Amino acid sequence: MLNAGIWTEQKAVADYQKIINSAKWEPETLAVIQKNLSDEYHHIETLQKHLNA
Repeated sequence: MLNAGIWTEQKAVADYQKIINSAKWEPETLAVIQKNLSDEYHHIETLQKHLNA
C-alpha cells in the first residue's frame, strides 16, 4: 500500500512539473503550484519513512 502511495505521489510530482513547464505563470499562481509540488515531495518522504520503519 505504501509503495502504491509513493508511486502516486511521484506521478503527481511529474504532473506538477509538466504544469510548471507548460506556460509562463503569474508569480502568484506559480507560487501556489510550487507549494503543491513541495507538498508532494513531502508526502513521498513521509511514505518512504514509514516504508523503511
